[in-house]
Amino acid sequence: MSSTRFEVERPDGEERGVTVRCPEHGESEEFRPGERGGAFYCPGCAMEIEVQLHPPDWRDLGERC
Repeated sequence: MSSTRFEVERPDGEERGVTVRCPEHGESEEFRPGERGGAFYCPGCAMEIEVQLHPPDWRDLGERC
């Protein structure tokens, strides 16, 4: 399998989603904050990556120390 590299970017601003892109094939998809994530598929790589967005306080309080 060849090396594949995806870029995940969180833009600046109050409502920050996530942009996932494959620079090798020029494919990209934006996931807005209200979508809570999804799957990005690059047909050139024939690979899929899943992303999830969580609010800043999404962790269980038991995990905070």
